Amino acid sequence: MQTDGLMIYDMDTEQIGRNVFDDALYQPFPELIALARKVAAANEGTGVYRFHQKGAKAPLAKAAYWKTVALHGVKWRLVITCAQDSIE
Repeated sequence: MQTDGLMIYDMDTEQIGRNVFDDALYQPFPELIALARKVAAANEGTGVYRFHQKGAKAPLAKAAYWKTVALHGVKWRLVITCAQDSIE
């Protein structure tokens, strides 16, 4: 993710090129938008949220872990996500 919320890569190719902050796909998920703002603001961290997973009928609880990578003066957030049994 770029720090402006643009998804530059996702295993779900439908999300590539969308902006987490303002795309209609993400609007029903305020936890995800809040986490994306946290990701944009901090060089590294962790968080939890709910969102659709390709092939799933209902949103799933997910954990996110991120670090910052930089190339030619541009910073991106490398975010790894995994499904969780529950979010507390």
